[in-house]
Amino acid sequence: MQDTLTAEVLARAQFAFAVTCQTLFPSLAIGLARYLAVLEGLWLATRRRVDLQLFRYWAKIDAASIGTGVVSGLDLVVGGRPLMLGLQSKSRADRCAPRRRSSESLMARAFPAIQGDR
Repeated sequence: MQDTLTAEVLARAQFAFAVTCQTLFPSLAIGLARYLAVLEGLWLATRRRVDLQLFRYWAKIDAASIGTGVVSGLDLVVGGRPLMLGLQSKSRADRCAPRRRSSESLMARAFPAIQGDR
């Protein structure tokens, strides 16, 4: 067994990292949203300044968590269509999945800078 990092191993590691982020950060955001609702309810009921300060602090972290979850999900979009789990190479994905023209044109309009490699 070789100790070299091949492109396949690196691609799988990147995919594992992206899927982990895509799972972890939205879960964190959902939990924080509930906590924020409780904090805001406490502030509305009691008008204590500490509840409002906690709400504002955790709202920033919630926004960062949502943003990180969205950005990590961009890695999972390959060539304008969602990456099919288990299909790590483009040739296998092309043979197994039909092309989605509408999503490709949507990606081309939304992210024209990353479409230059086609």
